[in-house]
Amino acid sequence: MLTGDNVQEEGLASYVQLRQLVEARARSGECRVGVIPGNHDTRRHIMQAFPEQFDSAGVGALPATFAEQAQAQAGDASTARATFAEVIGGWLVVGLDTLDDGQQRARRGEEVAPSGAGNGGFDSEQAAWLRSTLSAHPTTPAVIFLHHPPIASVREFGAPADGPTPFDPIFEPAGLAALQAVVADHQEQVKMVCAGHFHADFATSIGGVPLVGTPASYAVQFDVATAGALGSTDEGALPGYRVLELGAEGKVETRVVRVPLPTAASL
Repeated sequence: MLTGDNVQEEGLASYVQLRQLVEARARSGECRVGVIPGNHDTRRHIMQAFPEQFDSAGVGALPATFAEQAQAQAGDASTARATFAEVIGGWLVVGLDTLDDGQQRARRGEEVAPSGAGNGGFDSEQAAWLRSTLSAHPTTPAVIFLHHPPIASVREFGAPADGPTPFDPIFEPAGLAALQAVVADHQEQVKMVCAGHFHADFATSIGGVPLVGTPASYAVQFDVATAGALGSTDEGALPGYRVLELGAEGKVETRVVRVPLPTAASL
């Protein structure tokens, strides 16, 4: 699962290249790939590059060519949400779209944040979709992925009360309340929520359900409370990813794997 901020340059060509990187492994059956947008992504381009993820079939067989990908895209991706849900191995895997690129806020007459600086969004339509999706599979354990951590402030992680909080605001208040309500209402079914955005390993909860963060696969990792970049002597400074092992009877175990930085010789 790619939890957002998936490319450096947000043009369509970057997402095509991203798809090419994961396509061979997906075709070979080594993995299934899910992609959700972060605040440094372009939703439309994700939906163009991974069209099969956002139709009723979920993450299915990959089209053979990019021409097929483009033809497969349906609807207006500028207003559609890049959400998906699929039952895989006895688990309901859900991807949410928390990218608030200004369109929803502009329609509400609210101030629009600069590109890349927006906090997370979760509107009433997506809340209704999530509630309906979970309710359609009431006995299937679920795991939810999203980019923006659904918390009010990094002060929850020990940021000084009188100090700066560079990550704040993290999540639009009404959207945060709506997501908390849906998760709380389905806390027996939702076993874990996993977020990106912070470039950090963290653990807290939402609606009575464990909420964990994944490090960035990019070189820069942050201290979650201050958004300060970790130095090379910090244990958590290396790039990494989070593993979720989804077992029988709704059991989930998770750990973070750190990856050594590449050397000049390997580049």
